[in-house]
Amino acid sequence: MLFLARADHDQVALSTEQLDAHGELTRITEYFEGPASEAGVLLLLIATGTVHADAHLLRRAVSNLVSNAIRYTTRGNTIVLRTVADQDGVHLSVSNTGPSIVAEDLPRLFDRFYRSDKSRSIISASAGLGLAIVKSIMSLHHGSAQVQSEQDGVTTFTLFFPSASASVPSGNCRQRQTGKTFS
Repeated sequence: MLFLARADHDQVALSTEQLDAHGELTRITEYFEGPASEAGVLLLLIATGTVHADAHLLRRAVSNLVSNAIRYTTRGNTIVLRTVADQDGVHLSVSNTGPSIVAEDLPRLFDRFYRSDKSRSIISASAGLGLAIVKSIMSLHHGSAQVQSEQDGVTTFTLFFPSASASVPSGNCRQRQTGKTFS
């Protein structure tokens, strides 16, 4: 909650750099190997290239998505972490097979405390802030967070990190890049 309050008031300083996408996502998948194994799901990584991001915040955003994917993936299925680069930046996605999310809920998934499945709110260990934190992290990066959920149960969350040349800081948000501070 404190992170969201700070991000809302441009009190989060980014320390962006070119990161090896495969290396960063390998680090995350290794961290989640145990919980994924316990849940009976596999983690598959398809990533190349570099992503311009704050390493700590990238890990936090993707970890939130992977944690949710493990929670909702049906046993015996695979969670896929993938990067696709274009001239504007990198699209990083986390896809899983599990219960579909109804179309009416998709626009609100990144809202604070919103839960698409009301029956889970009492028994769930989460506070309903993970996706709001992801959205906030992506806003700090001047990127975006999107979700698609198909009728066949495949749900994909996609984070877009703009290239270094496209991620120009604005307003009061402080951004550190290779030792230089912009304001």
